[in-house]
Amino acid sequence: MLLIAGSIVLAILNQSITAMISFRWRASWLILIAAQVPNSAYDVATKQYGFIAISLVSIVIAWRAWKNWESDTRLL
Repeated sequence: MLLIAGSIVLAILNQSITAMISFRWRASWLILIAAQVPNSAYDVATKQYGFIAISLVSIVIAWRAWKNWESDTRLL
């Protein structure tokens, strides 16, 4: 039951971050990086080690997007 609750909480967190990104809030990229910590802990606790690689890739993508924010917004 606890794992189901954890999945629901992380799903809501991830969808909220997706919404923030769609509203083009720059801080959403940093929030995405911070959200990977509980995601990674959950992946280790549930022995879903393959998802840790996805978390690492998400962190790299979010960091690059945050750093390139100014050049991305000038294209709009």
